[in-house]
Amino acid sequence: MAKYKKVLLVDDDDLTIIISSKLMKFVDFTEEIISFTNCEDAYNYVLDILSGKELNNIPEIILLDLNMQGMTGWDFLDKFKLLTGLNTDLPIVNIFSSTIADEDKNRAKSYEFVKHFLRKPLTVEHLRLL
Repeated sequence: MAKYKKVLLVDDDDLTIIISSKLMKFVDFTEEIISFTNCEDAYNYVLDILSGKELNNIPEIILLDLNMQGMTGWDFLDKFKLLTGLNTDLPIVNIFSSTIADEDKNRAKSYEFVKHFLRKPLTVEHLRLL
Protein backbone atom coordinates (compact mmCIF):
# COMPACT_ATOMS: atom_id res chain seq x y z
CA MET A 1 0.00 0.00 0.00
CA ALA A 2 1.33 3.43 -0.97
CA LYS A 3 2.57 5.77 1.75
CA TYR A 4 0.69 8.74 0.24
CA LYS A 5 -2.39 9.10 -1.89
CA LYS A 6 -1.21 12.07 -3.99
CA VAL A 7 2.08 13.92 -4.56
CA LEU A 8 2.55 17.19 -6.43
CA LEU A 9 5.89 17.38 -8.27
CA VAL A 10 6.94 20.81 -9.59
CA ASP A 11 10.06 20.90 -11.76
CA ASP A 12 10.86 22.49 -15.10
CA ASP A 13 12.94 19.52 -16.25
CA ASP A 14 10.84 16.85 -17.97
CA LEU A 15 13.48 14.16 -17.44
CA THR A 16 13.55 14.84 -13.68
CA ILE A 17 9.77 14.51 -13.57
CA ILE A 18 9.85 11.22 -15.50
CA ILE A 19 12.62 9.64 -13.43
CA SER A 20 11.25 10.88 -10.09
CA SER A 21 7.75 9.70 -10.95
CA LYS A 22 8.98 6.25 -11.96
CA LEU A 23 10.95 5.93 -8.72
CA MET A 24 7.96 6.97 -6.59
CA LYS A 25 5.74 4.44 -8.35
CA PHE A 26 8.39 1.69 -8.23
CA VAL A 27 8.76 1.91 -4.43
CA ASP A 28 5.00 2.38 -3.92
CA PHE A 29 5.49 5.84 -2.43
CA THR A 30 2.27 7.31 -3.82
CA GLU A 31 -0.87 6.29 -5.64
CA GLU A 32 -0.94 9.37 -7.84
CA ILE A 33 1.58 11.94 -9.06
CA ILE A 34 0.48 15.30 -10.37
CA SER A 35 3.30 17.19 -12.07
CA PHE A 36 3.77 20.68 -13.41
CA THR A 37 6.72 22.18 -15.27
CA ASN A 38 6.05 25.67 -13.92
CA CYS A 39 5.18 27.10 -10.54
CA GLU A 40 2.32 29.27 -11.69
CA ASP A 41 0.27 26.30 -12.92
CA ALA A 42 1.14 24.33 -9.78
CA TYR A 43 0.08 27.17 -7.49
CA ASN A 44 -3.17 27.69 -9.42
CA TYR A 45 -3.85 23.95 -9.14
CA VAL A 46 -3.52 24.08 -5.34
CA LEU A 47 -5.57 27.28 -5.17
CA ASP A 48 -8.34 25.79 -7.34
CA ILE A 49 -8.59 22.77 -5.05
CA LEU A 50 -8.75 24.93 -1.94
CA SER A 51 -11.24 27.34 -3.52
CA GLY A 52 -13.48 24.44 -4.45
CA LYS A 53 -13.15 23.01 -0.97
CA GLU A 54 -12.00 19.71 -2.44
CA LEU A 55 -9.64 19.04 0.44
CA ASN A 56 -9.87 15.30 -0.11
CA ASN A 57 -8.30 15.91 -3.53
CA ILE A 58 -5.34 18.01 -2.37
CA PRO A 59 -1.86 16.47 -2.56
CA GLU A 60 -0.35 15.47 0.76
CA ILE A 61 3.18 16.39 -0.30
CA ILE A 62 4.73 18.90 -2.68
CA LEU A 63 8.22 18.38 -4.12
CA LEU A 64 9.26 21.81 -5.36
CA ASP A 65 12.23 22.86 -7.46
CA LEU A 66 13.52 26.37 -6.72
CA ASN A 67 15.28 27.55 -9.86
CA MET A 68 12.68 27.78 -12.58
CA GLN A 69 11.79 30.25 -15.33
CA GLY A 70 9.00 32.73 -14.72
CA MET A 71 7.49 32.17 -11.30
CA THR A 72 10.30 30.57 -9.29
CA GLY A 73 10.04 28.12 -6.42
CA TRP A 74 10.73 31.05 -4.09
CA ASP A 75 7.78 32.93 -5.59
CA PHE A 76 5.64 29.82 -5.09
CA LEU A 77 6.70 29.63 -1.43
CA ASP A 78 5.87 33.31 -0.85
CA LYS A 79 2.38 32.87 -2.31
CA PHE A 80 1.86 29.54 -0.56
CA LYS A 81 2.76 31.21 2.75
CA LEU A 82 -0.32 33.41 2.38
CA LEU A 83 -2.48 30.28 2.25
CA THR A 84 -1.10 28.86 5.50
CA GLY A 85 -3.11 31.33 7.55
CA LEU A 86 -6.31 30.43 5.73
CA ASN A 87 -6.15 26.65 5.86
CA THR A 88 -4.52 24.03 8.07
CA ASP A 89 -4.97 21.15 5.64
CA LEU A 90 -2.24 22.21 3.25
CA PRO A 91 0.30 19.83 1.77
CA ILE A 92 3.74 19.37 3.27
CA VAL A 93 6.26 21.25 1.13
CA ASN A 94 9.69 19.78 0.46
CA ILE A 95 12.34 21.57 -1.56
CA PHE A 96 13.74 19.38 -4.33
CA SER A 97 16.65 21.22 -5.91
CA SER A 98 20.10 20.88 -7.42
CA THR A 99 21.40 23.87 -5.47
CA ILE A 100 23.97 23.30 -2.76
CA ALA A 101 24.15 26.91 -1.60
CA ASP A 102 23.86 27.32 2.16
CA GLU A 103 21.93 30.57 1.71
CA ASP A 104 19.23 28.67 -0.22
CA LYS A 105 18.97 26.04 2.52
CA ASN A 106 18.79 28.72 5.21
CA ARG A 107 16.22 30.71 3.27
CA ALA A 108 14.10 27.58 2.82
CA LYS A 109 14.20 26.98 6.59
CA SER A 110 12.60 30.39 7.10
CA TYR A 111 9.34 28.97 5.73
CA GLU A 112 7.85 27.04 8.64
CA PHE A 113 5.83 24.80 6.31
CA VAL A 114 8.94 23.56 4.43
CA LYS A 115 9.90 20.24 6.01
CA HIS A 116 12.92 19.02 4.04
CA PHE A 117 15.51 20.28 1.60
CA LEU A 118 16.34 17.42 -0.79
CA ARG A 119 19.20 17.50 -3.24
CA LYS A 120 18.52 16.15 -6.73
CA PRO A 121 18.32 13.47 -7.93
CA LEU A 122 15.49 11.92 -5.95
CA THR A 123 16.56 8.71 -4.20
CA VAL A 124 14.96 5.90 -2.26
CA GLU A 125 16.58 7.37 0.88
CA HIS A 126 14.80 10.67 0.23
CA LEU A 127 11.49 8.87 -0.06
CA ARG A 128 12.11 7.02 3.20
CA LEU A 129 12.78 10.36 4.89
CA LEU A 130 9.48 11.75 3.67
